[in-house]
Amino acid sequence: MLYSFPLSNSLDPSDFAIQIDSIRPISYSRDSINHIYGSLKGIHHLYEIKSRVIVERSENDKITEVNILAFIAIVLFISVPTAFLLIIYVKTVSESN
Repeated sequence: MLYSFPLSNSLDPSDFAIQIDSIRPISYSRDSINHIYGSLKGIHHLYEIKSRVIVERSENDKITEVNILAFIAIVLFISVPTAFLLIIYVKTVSESN
């Protein structure tokens, strides 16, 4: 099995062809990929609809999670300083008696 590699700095698609025992070189081009992709275009729109539904559901889930986190943050923001001030108040009232 013989492999041909480019010897110059210029890139040419024919330089990357694979030669097997001096038979016609096999070259890989984008045309073969486009041919395969072109045959799948009929299914493509169904996948796109499904992915839109998944994205919409995940966006709704993210909004719910953000609201829960915001609620927890607000509760902590209010309760921690209030508890701290309440402890100081109880301490000063008990010392004065």
